[in-house]
Amino acid sequence: RLLEAEPSSWKTPDAPPVLRAGDPVPFLLRHLKPAADRFTLLLADHGPGAELVAMGWPSGRVLWKVPNGTGLDVHALPNGHALFTNHATHRVIEIDRAQKEVWSLGPEAGLVTPYSVRRLANGNTLVGDSKGAKVTEFAPDGKVVWQWAKAEMEEAWPRMSRPTGTGTILVAFQKGGVVYEIDRAGKTVWEFKIDPARLPYQGVRLANGNTLIGLVDPGEVIEVDRTGKVVRSIGGVNGALR
Repeated sequence: RLLEAEPSSWKTPDAPPVLRAGDPVPFLLRHLKPAADRFTLLLADHGPGAELVAMGWPSGRVLWKVPNGTGLDVHALPNGHALFTNHATHRVIEIDRAQKEVWSLGPEAGLVTPYSVRRLANGNTLVGDSKGAKVTEFAPDGKVVWQWAKAEMEEAWPRMSRPTGTGTILVAFQKGGVVYEIDRAGKTVWEFKIDPARLPYQGVRLANGNTLIGLVDPGEVIEVDRTGKVVRSIGGVNGALR
């Protein structure tokens, strides 16, 4: 605890410190004590740690870790499970609250380098695979329900594939400098292009119809409208909020 003592107590170390009326200590004790965590953050470590990390927020306390083989993606499911990619094993894996594997999909389903995963509202699983730049919807039994591929973009670093509320899919190609929106017929219904040096990582459709796009170099999040106009940004070269 933090205490501010009267000078007289310095002469008698065994004497309890005396708090002055109106001193700031109660305020500090009240406002600086650790707050209860409000969220659990799931972090996919693509670096040397090669772990999926669950962290309490805002404390930053690590709740648990499991290996993810330098996987890129994770999806927190409503039932408390976690769905993530494992680069080393070429699989997408679902674990329960005890970190026990309860479902997975891998090479037996045709996956080679799964980099992106999302559980859909219908219970199927959407997986992005950099091999052949494919996005595939799998039923729980591993059956292919839908697939889109753009093989000529395989070397353009396919990254996150994200479903929208209307059933279309947003697919980002980092080195290609583009985010495509694909409908269920495989048609491109919208796209956003930017300097490939900015390395777009993922697009997320907002309720207002705009799209949030994460950029890597330098780190920035932009909101763009249907015409491609940037209406808001956070970060970037000078870290400004605009």
